[in-house]
Amino acid sequence: MKEEANTMNNQMKSRVATLDDTHELARLNEVFNGVQLGPEQLSSRLANPHCVETPIVAEVDNCIVGFASLRLVPCVFYDTPHAELTELFVQEAYRRRGIGRALVAHAERLACEDGKWHQDSGQEDRRR
Repeated sequence: MKEEANTMNNQMKSRVATLDDTHELARLNEVFNGVQLGPEQLSSRLANPHCVETPIVAEVDNCIVGFASLRLVPCVFYDTPHAELTELFVQEAYRRRGIGRALVAHAERLACEDGKWHQDSGQEDRRR
């Protein structure tokens, strides 16, 4: 899977977050969730090999302007993992440009990488 996905206008790109993104993720998380979580704490969580969430960032002109988080966890009752979008945020100044839609699409591509998955979005949708 390609780690980076561009939108039609090539001004925005989405990619899986790295440890270098923790300062910006901490800033955006505080704006979105009102949670003051330091970059050190985020770095520790991102580096955890047992982490079940994958943060995805959206960049415009090399600035992170939004993020999403994909959680893939094994299911007891299904052969495929459960995919859940746990966070989705775009800074107000960058909304209505398709950035949120691109983040969701990137998360869906990541969820599908391993083939089969179970999605719960309030409606039943099982891909096999």
